[in-house]
Amino acid sequence: MIGEKSWEGREVPIYEVSPSRKKEELVKIFEGLSSGLWLIVVHPGLDTPEMRAMEDENPEGLQNIAKHRSAVFDALTSNKVKKIIEKRKIKLVGYRDLKG
Repeated sequence: MIGEKSWEGREVPIYEVSPSRKKEELVKIFEGLSSGLWLIVVHPGLDTPEMRAMEDENPEGLQNIAKHRSAVFDALTSNKVKKIIEKRKIKLVGYRDLKG
């Protein structure tokens, strides 16, 4: 994709880290972003029976998706991450905002 940037030469590393480190990684990502448009894809969720029934079908997929997605949700809604977003004047947008 033209003009596409990557985080430290790879995909944003939030997916592969343990649930206990999701917030730490998200803080690092938001604090390290340069100006511009960034796409950070995460899958927040809640640790519910339905989420616990999900299985990652990737060959080397995550075990216990519910814990990972719940940790992403907790990180995104944490006061620390919210303060960084506010301080850095990061504007969160969805795909609808990007349509022509």
